[in-house]
Amino acid sequence: DPYDGEGFAGVIIFNNQDGVEESYREPIGVELIEPLIAGNTYQVEFSIVRMYSQPTTLSANNFGFKFTNTPTFSVDSLIIDNTAAFKIDTVISDTTNWLTVSAQFEADSAYSYVHFGNFYENDSTVFLADTDIGIYAYLALDAISITEVPTTSQEDLEKPNFRVFPNPSSNRLTVKSGLGIVEIRIFNSNGVLIEKFQGNDNLKIEIDIGRIKTGFYFLEISTPKFNYYEKIIKI
Repeated sequence: DPYDGEGFAGVIIFNNQDGVEESYREPIGVELIEPLIAGNTYQVEFSIVRMYSQPTTLSANNFGFKFTNTPTFSVDSLIIDNTAAFKIDTVISDTTNWLTVSAQFEADSAYSYVHFGNFYENDSTVFLADTDIGIYAYLALDAISITEVPTTSQEDLEKPNFRVFPNPSSNRLTVKSGLGIVEIRIFNSNGVLIEKFQGNDNLKIEIDIGRIKTGFYFLEISTPKFNYYEKIIKI
């Protein structure tokens, strides 16, 4: 079923078929309603799920997006150039649950198009095979949105060097705060406390989320001054 609405798009993000150019990809793009504004920051959200059939038994990483000023890529070298505005480093293997991803992008040009796919060479892509007959890694893509992030508020200015990365993540998260971290608590979408970590006033700590199930969670990061709240995705 679609994540939202009546349909979705499907794209091959990796090819392992004999006799076919290994750079074969199916990037999908669309013209933006209006060009981005250089220097502004945008929130990009989309949902993906792995599609599984006899030829598409592979799973791979590096799915992401890039912005351009052209509607299509004229040659393969423009697709597979090992660059992206954002990519998912973890192999996407779940065939049941839609994964919603959120990332921010600071525009360095007035881009008019956005493209989704794997823009990295096979040698730079990690793939897994469920069987010995698979030749493609195939993802469904739905619910894409791109919204401008409001200018920095006073509250944000009071959060020096606050970062949570990588997000999404499958195993470990790094949390940074210029004010020092007292404690980190992880809550599920129902508000139930799942994990708790002591920060010992360190400016940066690494936490292990490998034991929790895939899905959405909320971090509450306590500092000596106030608490931060951040949504994270476990994949």
